[in-house]
Amino acid sequence: MTGPDNEKGSEMAEYVKVGKLGDFPAGAIRSVTLGEEPVAVANVLGRLYCFSNYCTHVGLELSSGYLSDSSVTCLYHGSEFDLGTGEAVGGPAQAPVTLYSVRVEGDDVLVARD
Repeated sequence: MTGPDNEKGSEMAEYVKVGKLGDFPAGAIRSVTLGEEPVAVANVLGRLYCFSNYCTHVGLELSSGYLSDSSVTCLYHGSEFDLGTGEAVGGPAQAPVTLYSVRVEGDDVLVARD
């Protein structure tokens, strides 16, 4: 699987169950733990995205933020991150968020872990 440089996970990665499809309703962001790392899973129009749960500006939780069709915006200072690339596309943040590969097997949502 090919992805952006800041995406963790590939076909050879270990995938870890983080919940069931029903745990991630459309339009919602949920905080989950991947090993010991807090990550966020967002459901945008039926597509699941996983990314670091911390904004790269000040480190506050992105799971408290807002979703659009292509980005997540930090509730606190308005930094916006592209869900496809992780790049900071608005606000004070300069660094991208880390993305994680997501796949669904049956009703289980799995995220790649290093």
